[in-house]
Amino acid sequence: LFIKVAVATVPPLWVVALRSLVGAAVLLVILRVRGTALPRTWALWRDLLVLAALGNALPWSLMAWATQAITRR
Repeated sequence: LFIKVAVATVPPLWVVALRSLVGAAVLLVILRVRGTALPRTWALWRDLLVLAALGNALPWSLMAWATQAITRR
């Protein structure tokens, strides 16, 4: 529902970028509250980047694009 409303005024990739930034901010707050540190190794960051791209950014980008491309009846 919110994607449909947002895509009417904002390009799809901006919707996904803002959604990802809000999610990252929430996760950083949770890490700080729990006293947990961010990962330190580049190999782990690379793996997390691949997971984020394939599991979050790509599907939500396609969903936002499809919401914009589907004709309304």
